[in-house]
Amino acid sequence: MSELYFAPTKRAHPITLHDLQQRFVSAGLPCTIEEDSPDTHWLVFEPHECTIYASTKDGNVILATFNLGSADEPRVLTTVEQVMDGVGFSADDDADYA
Repeated sequence: MSELYFAPTKRAHPITLHDLQQRFVSAGLPCTIEEDSPDTHWLVFEPHECTIYASTKDGNVILATFNLGSADEPRVLTTVEQVMDGVGFSADDDADYA
């Protein structure tokens, strides 16, 4: 399994977990939200193996750890990267983080 850590860049705006979920649905990668604790949740992309473990503060996503399953198609990773970039989050070492 491959892991990517997405954090907000300086161009990110606050986004709720439900709004992020809707972005994935709109991108053709539907997911469900499962609560782990009041400030941590899983985004589960069934039937794919991949997940996002999201940390929230004051109702907004502040960090997202993406796990790509070994059986997942490369397009899943591409879609996740596009959605996260669209909300101003990045996993790049050189990103302009907030």
